[in-house]
Amino acid sequence: MFASLLDLSPSEPSRLILHFSTPSPLRDIVLTPRLTPTLTHIIAHPPALLKHLATTQLTPPPPASTPDRFWSIFAPLSARTWEVERIVLGPGGVGASDDSEIVLQVVTRGRNVERDLDGWTQDGPCSLSELDSLRGILQDKGRPPRAEVSEPFRVFFGDK
Repeated sequence: MFASLLDLSPSEPSRLILHFSTPSPLRDIVLTPRLTPTLTHIIAHPPALLKHLATTQLTPPPPASTPDRFWSIFAPLSARTWEVERIVLGPGGVGASDDSEIVLQVVTRGRNVERDLDGWTQDGPCSLSELDSLRGILQDKGRPPRAEVSEPFRVFFGDK
C-alpha cells in the first residue's frame, strides 16, 4: 500500500490529514516549514476559552475587537493547554458542557500566515456567530459578525 502512495504523480493534488493530541513530539516536526511550506493547521478549542477572553481581557474575537489585539492574547493563552484546562474545568470554569459546539482555529501557511476562527456543531462547519454558546460575546456596535465560514476552512472541508 505504501508503494502505491509513492507512485502518485506530483501533479495530482493530495491531502494528508493527521490528528494529534497535545502535546505530541511528532506535531512539531510536521509543522516545520522545511517539511511543508504550505499547510492548513486546524486546532480545536472550547468555546469557553473565547468567553473567558471576552470577559477577563475584554477581547472578544474579531470583528468585535481588532485582530492584532485578539491574536496577541489568544495565541499564547491557547498554546498553554494546562491553563485552558484550568479555565474550562477549574473552579469557576464552565465545565465541558458545550460538547456539541467547538471553536476551530484555522492557520493557513503559504506565502503569508493567515488565521481565522470558525465554528463546528453537530451539523458541521459554521461561522462563530452561529454558535449558541458565543452569541453574547460577538455583538459589537457597528460591526456585524462574520456570517460565513472562512475560505481555507471551506476549501478544506468542501463548500457548504
